[in-house]
Amino acid sequence: MLARVVWWSGLAMLVTLLGRAFFSKLFRKYPFFYGYVTCVLIKSLAAVYFFVRSPDAYRHFYWRAEFFTVLLSFGVTWEIYAQLLGHYPGALHFARVLLPAVLVIFLSMLLLNMLTNSAWMPASDTAEFSRNLRVAQATLLVVVVGLVMYYSIPLGSNLRGITLGYGFFIASDLINLSLRMQLGMMFQQWWGHLRPLIYLISLIVWCVTLWSYQPNPAPCPGLEEDYEWISGQTVRAFARARNYLLGAIRL
Repeated sequence: MLARVVWWSGLAMLVTLLGRAFFSKLFRKYPFFYGYVTCVLIKSLAAVYFFVRSPDAYRHFYWRAEFFTVLLSFGVTWEIYAQLLGHYPGALHFARVLLPAVLVIFLSMLLLNMLTNSAWMPASDTAEFSRNLRVAQATLLVVVVGLVMYYSIPLGSNLRGITLGYGFFIASDLINLSLRMQLGMMFQQWWGHLRPLIYLISLIVWCVTLWSYQPNPAPCPGLEEDYEWISGQTVRAFARARNYLLGAIRL
């Protein structure tokens, strides 16, 4: 009974979050985040259909939907960076290069494993891919927190709520995927009751902090100045290395 109450409460919170975003026109402000939330809602409703249909159909649907949802969730990480670094063109340009590169690396690893491993299993390998991508997302979110704390970057209520709720969910999902790979179904049966409750907490945070649009306050210049200095130092280091190699070749 408790599990059903939590599950239906989660659906109600998802609908409330999306409904409020529609009336407040927040979809335009955070398209990746609300696209991810919409996908989660569709996935949750479709899961009911497949679960009633048959356990095998539900199992096949779950891992395919899990792969797509985790992949789409990377867009939320990008949106956090884009919102945080919107006033810092240099640092934002670096993020535009870094985040897609991370995603391409993990997708390449998954594709290589599919092509070379004859014993490739959708469930276990999707779980491993999801865990590795969650590790990357968690690391990137830690970098966000470090930047905010070090440079005292002001955050609006919306971005703070997205980061807090998403970071909490990423941490819990990372624990889930790691322990599932170690303990198997014994842990999954226990986690199946706890995960909706943890996700419900994230939904509550999002509903409270995203009730209306709250832009980020005026930025501080420190981050961009440091980025330009580091970028200049990197360019000069590469130039010295190039000149050294050219001199060695001439010798």
